[in-house]
Amino acid sequence: MSWSFVHKVNVLAANIHFPPLASKGSGIYDGARQQFEVIDVIDGKSRLLVATLPINASTPKEKCPMNATTLEVKDIQPNINPLNPVTSFYMSLNITGTSLLKLDAHNEHALNCHGGVCCHLEYQMDRASLVAEDEFFLMASNRTKPFLIPFEEEFCALIHCPKRAGVDTCGLIQSPDPLKSKFHFAELYGEFSVNSTVFPSVIGSQREVMKRDGNMWSFEQFKSKTQKLIVTVGERNGTKSYPLGTVALYGRPFDRDPPFVQVDIGILG
Repeated sequence: MSWSFVHKVNVLAANIHFPPLASKGSGIYDGARQQFEVIDVIDGKSRLLVATLPINASTPKEKCPMNATTLEVKDIQPNINPLNPVTSFYMSLNITGTSLLKLDAHNEHALNCHGGVCCHLEYQMDRASLVAEDEFFLMASNRTKPFLIPFEEEFCALIHCPKRAGVDTCGLIQSPDPLKSKFHFAELYGEFSVNSTVFPSVIGSQREVMKRDGNMWSFEQFKSKTQKLIVTVGERNGTKSYPLGTVALYGRPFDRDPPFVQVDIGILG
């Protein structure tokens, strides 16, 4: 979704829907008009998603409605045993080289910086909805990704962490049920390298990409000597509230990536 929106292109994403590993998002993305349709069910059945997309990015939305249709495909092996339904999502976030700041429900502003990347968060929690098992953090990083093939990344994120999991497994979702704790408003503002390509995303409590229906969320970008980006969810002093798993600005400073070195990873079992 983020890649499609930033580059204003159509994207078809298939075969990435595997809920037990919190992998969701198979869908059709219209980046120019920033709308999409996705497969978001967790019953393990295979489906075909059909939608209409404009070839010309400037085509008005009303002249080319997506009119999405989802069809169940019965002759494909399901990715989940129907006799063993999904009871948990597992997603452990690698926090190496990051800075995490716990949010206080009674405050409305947080600032966290790491390696020259500064992240600001203005927020209003729905205090009536808060439960003890939910904790939220403002995460900042400017790091070399600890991965088999290293690359550079900068990011700011509001993330949910189950209290019982501890910060070392932040990002662990242990139930397919929606989050009880919600936000009325969240505005994440990040300062990034001017050459970084930054991708916004808003992820719900069940690891689903959240649509930009109405004014639910928006994204702005400003460039000068540094690059400033803002993603806003909800309305300040609003009455609606939203369960948020992640609100993120993810930057890729491609010009800083180390030279690619081919690595023999052996046979994957």
